[in-house]
Amino acid sequence: QWASSSVQAGLGYLVRQAIRVDWTLEDGTLRDAVAALRPYRLGDPRESVSGLFARIRREVQRQSTDRDVEDIEDDTEDIESWEPDPVFLRNLLRNGTELANSCTDRKWDALWNELLQAVGDEKVVLFAQPIETVTSLATYLQNRTGRAPALIIGDQSHEERERHVAAFWRPDGPQFLVSSRAGGEGINLQVARRLVHVDVPWNPMELEQRIGRVHRFGSRRTILVDTLVARDSRETHAYQVARTKLVDIASALVPSDRFEGLFSRVMSLVSPTDLQEILGERPLAPLSDDETRRVSELVNRGFANWRSFHERFSRLPLRARLILSNGSSDAASANVLSLAATALWSRTISPRVNFAPQSSKEWHRTQRQPRSPASCASRIAAASRPLSRPRPPAA
Repeated sequence: QWASSSVQAGLGYLVRQAIRVDWTLEDGTLRDAVAALRPYRLGDPRESVSGLFARIRREVQRQSTDRDVEDIEDDTEDIESWEPDPVFLRNLLRNGTELANSCTDRKWDALWNELLQAVGDEKVVLFAQPIETVTSLATYLQNRTGRAPALIIGDQSHEERERHVAAFWRPDGPQFLVSSRAGGEGINLQVARRLVHVDVPWNPMELEQRIGRVHRFGSRRTILVDTLVARDSRETHAYQVARTKLVDIASALVPSDRFEGLFSRVMSLVSPTDLQEILGERPLAPLSDDETRRVSELVNRGFANWRSFHERFSRLPLRARLILSNGSSDAASANVLSLAATALWSRTISPRVNFAPQSSKEWHRTQRQPRSPASCASRIAAASRPLSRPRPPAA
């Protein structure tokens, strides 16, 4: 999935894997690959290769012990039992270095020509997972527009992150904000109504968290979300299989103009762990017949869970359903929400699953999975609202 995000991210992943098994700069192929990553994490483009190598190695070590580097891959491998084929890894590093040095901007040219050029003066938030993708795209946008975008990456101080967000909110501030996974939660970017998924995370919860930055609970305007996908990637085919399956089982129950809302709700009840297990089994699409069957089973279970939840929601008192659908927040409403949330929480919702579909059409926000009965109200509203009449965009 890192290589699907960008050439630079794929190369960065390979470099870190080599470091994890104790390769050093004595290997000339690794040295060339490290050099091709400059500038790394906003470092100096002329940074010494040895200095950059030491910096990346510290990140790898920190991720292994603390798991808090927000925009590199999670360190889940058992390094003691995993050993790469050195010839294969060296060939991958060599190929990745050649690509990084020769076709850096091809994906960004397509993004600009097909989408960003047409947005006019609108603010746009762009999300990607890896640090290499974020900084490569930010550099491209600065070169293209003459102005640096706002930037959210891991290891920023709180003050620096606040400064970038505040600049983006200003009418005369940057038009674009580019963020890694570090900006997926806790940041209000509602000044923008356009969001671009530059890549598709294998953990579908991250898609939902990204959208939550521009469409918070209670927001009433239509959000435009575009997704840039890599041809023949596993995630693209898996979501196509999921969508086709849901059409088969739900087309007689839900009008076509409400399908997007249903798809979001059903996929929010699909286990991301099970989905990632399927996506990680092979490098490329298409899915095998067995993998297709397993994705279809996940959708079946998600739909059954949604239908059960929806039926219980429909039996709530009318006042509770109106409050939940409209996002009321006064004290009396809060009491109703608390009772309804506790009732539904105790029966239906697993606190660890969430999803939003990849699509390039208008979106209606799906809510993040609640983690306690007190916060369940937002989830109840999310599970019901898209199947009622969509709200018009704000004037």
